[in-house]
Amino acid sequence: MRFEKLVLHRFGHFTDFTLDFGSPPTGTPDLHVIYGANEAGKSTTLAAITDLLYGIERVTPWSFLHANNLLELEAVLQQSQQRVGLKRFKNHLANSAGDRLERFPLDLQGLSRDDYTRRFSFDEQTLQDGGEQILHSHGDVGQALFSASAGLANLKTMMELAMSESNAFYLPNRRKNLQLTELKSTLLTIRQEMDTLKLDVRTWNKRVDTLARADHQRQEHRQQRDGLLDAIRQLERRQSMRTIALRYQTLVTDRQALEARGVISMDNPRASEFASAQRARESVERIRQQIEHNRTVTGAQAERSAQLGQLKKQLIALQPDSRTRSVLDSAERISQLSEEASAAYEWRQQQLDCQSTVEQCDAAIATMQARLQLAPDKSVESILPGVTLLAELNSLLDEETGVSARLTHAQEELHNLDPLPEDTPEVPDAPEEASAMTLAYDVLRRIQHEGLPQQRTLAQESLLSTRKRVQDMARRLDLGEADLDRLKLPDSAWLGSRLNTLGEYRHRASQLADSIETLGSELQDKQSACRQLSLKGAVDQSTILASRQSRDRAWQAHTAALSAEHPYAELQTSARAFDERQHQHDSLLDSALSSSQESAELQILQSQLATQAATLASLRDEQAVRLAEQLDELDARIRGRVEGFYRATEIDIDELRERFADAVKLKDLQLDCAAQVLAVKHLEQRCLEQVQQLLAALARAGTPLPDADPAGIALEDLSAFAQRSLDEQKDRLAQRREQLRACQSHASELQRRRDNLARAEQALADWQTQWRQRIQNTLFEGMTLTQVRDALPWIGSIRPRLDERRKATLQLETLANRLATREHAVAQLLAELELPSLTECSKQLHLAVLQRDEHVRVQRQLDSLEKEIAVNKAAHAESLSSIDTLRGDLEVSSDEQLLALLNRTEEHRTLCERCTETLQQLTEISGEPIHEAQVARLIEQSDPDSVSQQLLELNSRHVEASAAYDEANQAWALANKAVQESHDSDRYRQLVQRRSDLLADIADRARRCAEARCGQLVLNAAMVKFRQEHQSVILSEAQSAFTTLTGGRYVQLVPRDDGRGNERLYAIDQHQNARAVSHLSTGTRYQLYLALRAAAHADYAMQRQPLPFVADDIMESFDDDRSAAAFKVLGNMANKGQVVYLTHHRHLLDIAQDVLGVQSVHIHHFHAGADQYAGPGLRRIPGA
Repeated sequence: MRFEKLVLHRFGHFTDFTLDFGSPPTGTPDLHVIYGANEAGKSTTLAAITDLLYGIERVTPWSFLHANNLLELEAVLQQSQQRVGLKRFKNHLANSAGDRLERFPLDLQGLSRDDYTRRFSFDEQTLQDGGEQILHSHGDVGQALFSASAGLANLKTMMELAMSESNAFYLPNRRKNLQLTELKSTLLTIRQEMDTLKLDVRTWNKRVDTLARADHQRQEHRQQRDGLLDAIRQLERRQSMRTIALRYQTLVTDRQALEARGVISMDNPRASEFASAQRARESVERIRQQIEHNRTVTGAQAERSAQLGQLKKQLIALQPDSRTRSVLDSAERISQLSEEASAAYEWRQQQLDCQSTVEQCDAAIATMQARLQLAPDKSVESILPGVTLLAELNSLLDEETGVSARLTHAQEELHNLDPLPEDTPEVPDAPEEASAMTLAYDVLRRIQHEGLPQQRTLAQESLLSTRKRVQDMARRLDLGEADLDRLKLPDSAWLGSRLNTLGEYRHRASQLADSIETLGSELQDKQSACRQLSLKGAVDQSTILASRQSRDRAWQAHTAALSAEHPYAELQTSARAFDERQHQHDSLLDSALSSSQESAELQILQSQLATQAATLASLRDEQAVRLAEQLDELDARIRGRVEGFYRATEIDIDELRERFADAVKLKDLQLDCAAQVLAVKHLEQRCLEQVQQLLAALARAGTPLPDADPAGIALEDLSAFAQRSLDEQKDRLAQRREQLRACQSHASELQRRRDNLARAEQALADWQTQWRQRIQNTLFEGMTLTQVRDALPWIGSIRPRLDERRKATLQLETLANRLATREHAVAQLLAELELPSLTECSKQLHLAVLQRDEHVRVQRQLDSLEKEIAVNKAAHAESLSSIDTLRGDLEVSSDEQLLALLNRTEEHRTLCERCTETLQQLTEISGEPIHEAQVARLIEQSDPDSVSQQLLELNSRHVEASAAYDEANQAWALANKAVQESHDSDRYRQLVQRRSDLLADIADRARRCAEARCGQLVLNAAMVKFRQEHQSVILSEAQSAFTTLTGGRYVQLVPRDDGRGNERLYAIDQHQNARAVSHLSTGTRYQLYLALRAAAHADYAMQRQPLPFVADDIMESFDDDRSAAAFKVLGNMANKGQVVYLTHHRHLLDIAQDVLGVQSVHIHHFHAGADQYAGPGLRRIPGA
């Protein structure tokens, strides 16, 4: 699958932008480099590719510019000759026509979003994590290949995190600091505490009976106390009802007294205004305020009438006369003329300035006429040339200066050219000799660059060092040369598996010994507990059964004696024996009943003792013996396979592993030593071949050769001889070439200078013809160039003077007209107003305006006061009329009588409401309706002295009942406390529940631990299977990519066994030295991980068509050489599928094109101002 086009309509900060990848290239890599500055949109583009394939996530960070529901992406995709246009919206997918699609139409090969991101997305952080993963896994081949193929850069960290909980709970061969050990210790503590809890049944039953009796007595005393309290409350209600009834009679008496003095009856038409106390109170207050207001308004009306007369007199005095009205009518003209006074002064100053300007311009024009020798009677404007002509003449004069300068420079160049020496010979060129010498130089540089003598020396030193290391390792293993030849090593996987099994057997033996010791200790503890329970009177079931059998045998003996009619003495003896057995059996039963708890515990302990004794016998006799046999058998098998390098009497697993690792290293060193011997011989043969090649090249170049035999010449000596000879021959050839180039250069320079002189002379002739045409029939005709240059500045400066004089003359005329118009208007105004000056007019206008404003103010006051008097008069009449009407309705003659009647009515209504409230209180207390006629009977029926005496008696009895209840309650509390203190069943249940929770927790953690370990085994098996199926392909591709990335410093990647059953990855450098990944530099490990990812991509491409691979600035830490190598690897990946590289480094574009070619790298960029590379690039959609 590949992208042909990606359109970001509304996504991130993009709006209608297109990234056009074009059709699939033919014969070139499908590599696209997208360049843009920081914040240009590289990460947004990477997210857009993923979101288009798998859908926009529900919570997305790319909706900061466009609303969530408006996000839209569009793309054209191609897969296996199928070309599809798609549109991705926030909540659905559609085709290019807008029809909704239920699923993605192309094959995503079963990859989820996370799978695609890990396999086909790559950034700098992933590169660094992958390098660190290789280091932490110590170069494990399976992990390296699996993590690179799956895109899991931190596989080791993920595995450790997944196993952290399991290892903390249980880890073989470790017994300290484990959660399982702590939980087992907690369980043992809980069990011991449960064993110590004992329940005394008799004491418990006795205290429970005491508690029940105390509770019964407490309930009786409480019922007695509550009955007395109810009687007291009943008497208190009767007493309070009598008090309220007496208060009601007082209120009725006061109400009748008010009615006798006179109140507003309910038959009166105005009675509704005084129906309740609240309404009567509000009406009385309102009428009182209205009467007082009427009295106040009457006095205020008189004061306003006097004020109105004064304002009318003042208004008559402020009436304006005829002259004042004339001044006011001319107010606008006076103001305008006064404002123009300062402008008139400025106009006069401008007149003086304009006259000065005209005089200066006239003087300048006269000077110019004299300078140019023009007749005074001629008009200057008529003879001046136009502006266009002046500009053309200035341009021609500037051009003449340049043409003259070029002509002078060409003449000087031709004159100053040095001639060649007369004895300079013609030197012929020798191309065949130069070509042969170049080939000889190439051979020499290739030999020097390859450095075979140094490699041979290093290989010999390395061989000596390896042989010494073999000898040292053999001495450390106590092996001689004969032992080395006969040394055979077992398979590392077999030995590792058997050693692990041996460790597990020993661990199981240790655990079995601990279990036996623990069971023995528990048996002793339980036997001691049984003895303690027996001392406390506990009886087990076997003792009771034995006692019953003994009693039965005594009875059978006595019955047999009776049947046989034995003598009386024997019958007495058998009867006494039966009585003794019966008495013992009854005593035993009584003891068992009195200590039922201890007996039950004793029975449980005896059952557990029997079970644990059987378990202990099984552990000692069966499991321990079988495990010892297995250990002996496995020990013998291991000794038979490692006797060549390990002869200890007892196998130490760690020591054996170390010696086996040393033996493996020794074998590897032997193989390295043999390989280095072959490498030294191969280098010597290569050196002889290079000697012959260099001699042949020197012979073709015509260089004298040494007389010695080629087989006896050292390559480094021949290289030095060839370097000296070729340098001398090169110097001679360069000298001949320099002489030939000097001759050719002189002839070429002489011809160039002659051509320059001819072109300069022709340019001057053309200019002169054009100049004559321009000055014909003008002021300059007949002038020399010097005179024209002198006259042009004067002519250029006089035209602005003419324009300035014309403007000044027009302004003088305008100012004169303005001044004349103003003086005429002032004279006319003074004549109309008969005033001496304009200043006096302004003063009169100011006084007239003040008088007019005062007249207006007084008139407004007068109008406002008249309106207020009229309004107050109408309101006052209406208020007086309402009071008079009220007095008539209530039949009173004065305001004082009206207020007294209203006050009595208010008090009467208040008393009526209080009487009603009192009756309601009586009804609430008695629980039944009480009428006014029943109040007197309530007072007569209740005797206050009798009620008080009854209350005293009941209160005394209530105090005694409360004291008795408190004593009973205290007794119940003590009994309840005794029951709580003697009963620990709650604690026992808590311990049982806690023990169950701990067992469930242990089971759950054990299940999770088993699942984690099974998952680890499955993952390891999957990595082993993946390594077996893909190791050859991926390692071959990774080796090629790693060699390219390191510039040939490392030539091979090989897996080797580390002696512990683990296969590690080693890098072979150009000197055939193996280096573990822990010895590689950080940058080289990054390159190794990149090579593995490229190999995984190639392996994937062999099985199916890959999806687009996107890399985001993975070369941040690469220099230019490493970046060039990385682009070669990306180019190889692009031959198998589309590769997109995002970067903000401008120099990477040049490196990519230099390495892969301009036609093989398609450059795209995010901004329109970027340099245009080959390829489409980013563009805005037309019409967007």
